[in-house]
Amino acid sequence: MPLSGLFIIGIAVATNYATLVICRFFAGLFTGPAISVAGGLIADVFKVQDRLLVITLIVVGPFLGPSMA
Repeated sequence: MPLSGLFIIGIAVATNYATLVICRFFAGLFTGPAISVAGGLIADVFKVQDRLLVITLIVVGPFLGPSMA
């Protein structure tokens, strides 16, 4: 995730199209594994009774962030 954050900063300061495309590729490359294992991680860490709240917060986060910004 820290590497992904660095490439996201690279996207923000990109001055040409090639830099933008390369930084977006690497940001997605380093973020993808974290997103794909999130469901299994929640199932392993939290009890069945607590999963509903955790999954709700994870799903609501990406939708709530832009609307609050």
